Amino acid sequence: MRSFALAIGGGVLLLDLLTKWWVKNSLPYYPVIDGFFTIDLVRNTGIAFGIFNEVDSSWKPIILSVIAVVAVIAVVYY
Repeated sequence: MRSFALAIGGGVLLLDLLTKWWVKNSLPYYPVIDGFFTIDLVRNTGIAFGIFNEVDSSWKPIILSVIAVVAVIAVVYY
C-alpha cells in the first residue's frame, strides 16, 4: 500500500512539474475572450495567498523550508 501511495505521489509531482514547465514556456498570455477575459502568467514568490511576498530577506527560503519540513513531519507522524 505504501509503494502505491508513493507512486501516486510521484505521479502527481511529475504532472505538477510538467504543467508548470508547459505554462512557463508557452502560456505567458492567453486571450480566452479577446478584450474581456485573458489568462496571464503571474508568479507568486511568497507562500499561500502571497504571504511573505514583499519580504526580501536571505532567511526567507530557509524559514519557509523549515516550516514545510515541520508540516511534512507532522502529517507523517499523525
